[in-house]
Amino acid sequence: MDMAPQFEFQLQRATAARRRDVPLAFMHVPKTAGTSLTRAMSPIAPGGCHIRGFDRSNFGTFEGFDDIPVAMRRLIYLHEDALPADAVTICGHFSYHTLRNRYPAAELVTVLREPTARLLSHWTYWRSLNWREFRRWGAAWSERVKLASLPLAEFLSRAEIASQTDNIVTRMLTWPDAAVPDGGFIDPSDDARLLQMAQARLQRFGYADVVERGTAMMTDFGAWIGESPVLARLNETPRLPRRMRTGYHAALSPQALALLQQRSRLDVCLWRQVAARYPWETPLEMLQEAARLRAVARCALLLGG
Repeated sequence: MDMAPQFEFQLQRATAARRRDVPLAFMHVPKTAGTSLTRAMSPIAPGGCHIRGFDRSNFGTFEGFDDIPVAMRRLIYLHEDALPADAVTICGHFSYHTLRNRYPAAELVTVLREPTARLLSHWTYWRSLNWREFRRWGAAWSERVKLASLPLAEFLSRAEIASQTDNIVTRMLTWPDAAVPDGGFIDPSDDARLLQMAQARLQRFGYADVVERGTAMMTDFGAWIGESPVLARLNETPRLPRRMRTGYHAALSPQALALLQQRSRLDVCLWRQVAARYPWETPLEMLQEAARLRAVARCALLLGG
């Protein structure tokens, strides 16, 4: 049963080319081809100040930033005023609040992915990380990443990583609202207000699209930015270490599937409304089902022995 709240909100498809005299700010939702899109934006304004990184919204209640090695720590902006004011492109896991407050004139960009498929990909990606990545991030944050070694249902139940698993698009659009807890899950009683806020903010993006459009997305995005970007396949989840190949039957339990829906219930509404801007050969419900089935198949492959 689909648990997504049914709230109507019509998002308009952007038609105007981007304004070239303002910064370009990409709100990179994890596991949505964002690394590839960031690479595609790299030719814009050569020689200018280009920012890549993370803001405070990613980390929930985590405070062990001094444990993170310098090379990675310099990419984390705990305060929006730490971001260079003269940046011409800003690409990263930055919330709407950070991007809009620091760069009020910027053209905002984001790309979404069918949310349950995205969340499955996020879990398996964290499972694939090895000691090199843990060393880059330091022991304290890596302990949270290592929670991906848990079965899926347990992983999705851990409140300390809710900032990474619980309706992340809605969170990125509405943080730091009081109804977006750093150390817990969004209360369903706040769904209507948060979703309305998220939809209104998403409306202000100069360009929003969905990964499922593939090459058509890159064609339209290229036309919008006035470039001819190539979408390289980057940061894909590799084959999991043997100890993580625990089989998919237990992973995709009824409890895990229920939690996948719960942790995606608001983001599904946002994804559907962005996807509905574009023409499809099949009904949107079939597109969504196909995206979920592909994600399950990929998950089963990665978890296989």
